[in-house]
Amino acid sequence: MFMYPESGSCACQTDKACPPKIVTIMQAFLSVLALSTLCASRLATAKDKEEANWGNVTGTSPVTFPQNVGFGGEQKSGGSPFNAMVDTLGSDHDDVVEMRWKPKDADKDHSSWEDLWYNLGEFAPYHAAKRVFPDMVPHSTVPKHCTIKQAHVLHRHGAKFPDKGHKNGPGNFGKIVSDQRKQGKLNVSGDLSFLEDFDYDLGQKILTHQGSEQMFRSGVKHYYDYAQLLDKYHKKPVFRTSSHSRVVDSARYFGLGFFGLDASNHYNLEVLTETDYQNNTLAPKNACRNADNDDFMYDEYLSSQWQDIYLEAPRKRLQKNFHSYNLTKTDVYNMMLSCPYLTSGIGFSQFCHLFTKEEWENFAYDQDLQLVGKHGFQNPTARAVGVPYVQELVSRLQKHKFTGPVTAQNMTITSNETYFPLDQPLYIDFSHHSVMFSVVTALNLTQFKEEFNPTKPNPKRKLRSGDVTPMGMRLAWEVLDCEDEDMYIRLKLNDVVYPLDESNGCEKRKDGLCKLDTYASYLDKHAYEASKFDLACFGKNGTDFVLTGPVQDGTIPQHAIKK
Repeated sequence: MFMYPESGSCACQTDKACPPKIVTIMQAFLSVLALSTLCASRLATAKDKEEANWGNVTGTSPVTFPQNVGFGGEQKSGGSPFNAMVDTLGSDHDDVVEMRWKPKDADKDHSSWEDLWYNLGEFAPYHAAKRVFPDMVPHSTVPKHCTIKQAHVLHRHGAKFPDKGHKNGPGNFGKIVSDQRKQGKLNVSGDLSFLEDFDYDLGQKILTHQGSEQMFRSGVKHYYDYAQLLDKYHKKPVFRTSSHSRVVDSARYFGLGFFGLDASNHYNLEVLTETDYQNNTLAPKNACRNADNDDFMYDEYLSSQWQDIYLEAPRKRLQKNFHSYNLTKTDVYNMMLSCPYLTSGIGFSQFCHLFTKEEWENFAYDQDLQLVGKHGFQNPTARAVGVPYVQELVSRLQKHKFTGPVTAQNMTITSNETYFPLDQPLYIDFSHHSVMFSVVTALNLTQFKEEFNPTKPNPKRKLRSGDVTPMGMRLAWEVLDCEDEDMYIRLKLNDVVYPLDESNGCEKRKDGLCKLDTYASYLDKHAYEASKFDLACFGKNGTDFVLTGPVQDGTIPQHAIKK
């Protein structure tokens, strides 16, 4: 568990209690952030070679809530920024990273910074989903006659480094530039002149410093939103996280923001093992074989058709400034990815202003296609991946011990109220956007059940991945006691109320409220059945069913099942 670091130490994890420190929360964050830079350089080698630690996993460890469980996933530290030395942009020092870039030709197109940063899909910085449900914004406040009695929060990790090194993504384009320079061939001009001094040195998969700040701030915000729920709860609440390092670190920074330096005295952080053949509702793909099968992923199928269309215009324009190399559409896509990744990784990116408003909107649609094709209603395993968490949510809402059917639950943990308590007024779990959007699908949030034409975007679509799955995405279910009426529940997506309706078993209301019993019972009866979990996860295409392309309901269509 995170403890206050003693002078000269890198005590990022320990199970020992620590003395309380009387400092401000912001001082706490700054202290930890400064230390993390030192720790990162010292621990990089150890992290890169991290091995399985089966003797210390949650549920079997001699420590009730072990922190160093291993299984942090592939990871690599990046180079250290030095913006005080290299910043020639006059960066905005009120923010930790430079986000004042506007799209190319902003004045001519009347575009703003939002036309860039909100169009980055899953790589977008966190912001409330006001553009998705503008009619629900006035209903964000709790009705006057109601009181929040309980909250359940599912939270994505903060901003991270790319998943791949130099194999693909921005690292691949960085290698192209580096190789050109080493060979003495690099010849660029105009908008690409900055490549003469460009070196790619980002880390891999771990939380960036911007990501740690996002999670710390989220912890502070959730403290202001929900802290009073814990006033009469005299036990340490259990917050859960999957074991990949960016998720665990996100949970720790969140806890620091919520509780302060002595966070470990106030809550237990439960780390669930994320690795092959391990059940984990915060990383359920390991319990659903087909979810990692390329034959069941339609993200590239959808995305590639759209990339063939929208990347050609910027490729032709940028080629005029890259005289020593023939750019491909993949190179241009990787250049666009370099904008959010470099901004979060080193503080700024000159790739951001290379593309117009229309090109960033096209990139956003690309991310939407990838999201729905891999984790949404167009993917046949999406409901199956999301339903394990939904089952646990129902168990908590109904305060009933979970008894099955077992999907991706680790029953050693879920059947033990030490690890899966049913009486907490506040639950917070940390996961990945891939899992969370699968949960959205399993919840049957049909506002996002739209047709996605891979050759022509629908400008009126509800699903915009930059608004729905940004870094730090969150889903929050608030249980409300409305005086003499029934108990109610409402769902907030990125701080905006989702309009629950008949597709969720609810009466449609302007304020998005639904009777708690009705909502929980509907999910209990329909979510698992609708997922076709066993068939979707373990069935064989061609033997048990026939799929030739994207689906429309997040599972195997009935007409595709062989009789």
